[in-house]
Amino acid sequence: MNTTEKKLDLIAWLALIEDQEVLNKIDQIRIETQALEKEKYLKPISEEELINSLKEAESDYQKGKIISQEELVKKIKQGKIL
Repeated sequence: MNTTEKKLDLIAWLALIEDQEVLNKIDQIRIETQALEKEKYLKPISEEELINSLKEAESDYQKGKIISQEELVKKIKQGKIL
């Protein structure tokens, strides 16, 4: 069974579950899994790194190396950023 088939099988099974306790346990697994996925992208930084990052941002701002939020969203939608 490939990944897509397994997902569809689980969705079909999940749709039939009536036991609230089982649903709560499955939901808790979902919540914990999503939290772990988010943690993968979080990286603690030192106070020194934070200060350096803020100084760089301030320098960029003073040099006019900024774009508006609207422009950023537009570029993201166009696939030019991220």
